[in-house]
Amino acid sequence: MRTGSGPGQAAPQLQKEMGSSDLTPPTARAVTDCAAAIGPDRRFYSTSDTVADLELLRQALGVRKMTLDGVSYGTYTAEQNALAYPQHVARLVLDSVVPQTGYDPMDRAAMRAAPRVLTAACEAIGCRTDPAADLAKVVDTYDNGVDVLDALTTWEFVDPDYAAMIDALHQAADGDPAALRGLIAGVRQGSMATAEELSQRLHASTLCLDGRYPWGRSDTPVVGRQEALEKAAADLTPAWLTARSRGWESGQRPGRGPGTHTHHRASDTESGTDNDEAPIGTSVLVARQAALAG
Repeated sequence: MRTGSGPGQAAPQLQKEMGSSDLTPPTARAVTDCAAAIGPDRRFYSTSDTVADLELLRQALGVRKMTLDGVSYGTYTAEQNALAYPQHVARLVLDSVVPQTGYDPMDRAAMRAAPRVLTAACEAIGCRTDPAADLAKVVDTYDNGVDVLDALTTWEFVDPDYAAMIDALHQAADGDPAALRGLIAGVRQGSMATAEELSQRLHASTLCLDGRYPWGRSDTPVVGRQEALEKAAADLTPAWLTARSRGWESGQRPGRGPGTHTHHRASDTESGTDNDEAPIGTSVLVARQAALAG
């Protein structure tokens, strides 16, 4: 089960701009064109609608219980189905879990996890740099928080030890961003996907309906959204974002026992349970939500 699979001919520009990424901010025009192409039917793209469809499917199959296999946002669908119809679910198989409480459109968990993930990976491979400090400097210097966060959350599938990413961040922090820009470009290219692979028409519509945004739900009038967005962005102050990273920069890293090599992957951020804060910057929130507000 994967949300995002399905026809996407009605949203070619949105598909081209986002591919399979959840973080690449589309243009407002791509979003509005997609909404216009789908029309009023987009109100039926929520996860609750999908859950209702799954129950109708179970009834049509004539089975008492089903085993649901969910990947990424499909795990959220499977979880919601199990919560709605526990008597009809035999098992859940979940991969890259989105918690049943839903996703955070502000991606605070990913921002908080970034220094922990990078530092744990650095320790595991025995690198001699401080990737948390490099991350803070890179984002502050190049104002590329959206691109960096997108690359970090994808990189585990390319290099689970993050070795190339850690080295590129260090080079960029030292004034040479070429390697980092190359990795980001590679991630962007690798994230290109057809609508048959992951339909942004369906996926983005589902996220819009499921999400709880700074301005409320998807049916909130556009007037007033920008003000709510700016307030939410203002709440993510530099002090809030960098409070923990200052400790990392001064060498105050989380303690681990001798010989312990705990690998923390980017997918850890999906659970939203960690508390390490990374200075990714408010650009992530502003870029994504401003597009949705359009």
